[in-house]
Amino acid sequence: MFVTGDVHGTLEYGRIACNLAKVAQNERQGGDERASLLVAGDFGLLWKREPDSAEMSALDQLEALARDTLFIDGNHENFDKLDALHTKFRWGADVGMVRKNIFHLRSGRICEIAGRSVWCFGGTFSIDRKYRRLGESWWD
Repeated sequence: MFVTGDVHGTLEYGRIACNLAKVAQNERQGGDERASLLVAGDFGLLWKREPDSAEMSALDQLEALARDTLFIDGNHENFDKLDALHTKFRWGADVGMVRKNIFHLRSGRICEIAGRSVWCFGGTFSIDRKYRRLGESWWD
């Protein structure tokens, strides 16, 4: 399991995908079990009402890794979009399905991942909320 956080959208996903692709190549050579990526807050994709090409490209890169990308929401998320995701039961809890291998671990759930119990409890008060617009750059 690889863990990162505060990715805040499309800027970091190319680098993350590249590094995970290298890890996947090493796993294939060594026969190790494939590892998942866990983004612990501020996933940053699924942000705009309609995804732009950069967001679609980042999701395509994560999907192409053929490994699970899991994320817990942070305080900078579009909760309208997260709440509208199709629900699937995985890891012992109901999760939101973004793509075939990209999942939102919903807050308040306990998931069993890689032999460990993970309490998913994301988000906090946003200190920059006064600079944002409700329904556009922050969600209640």
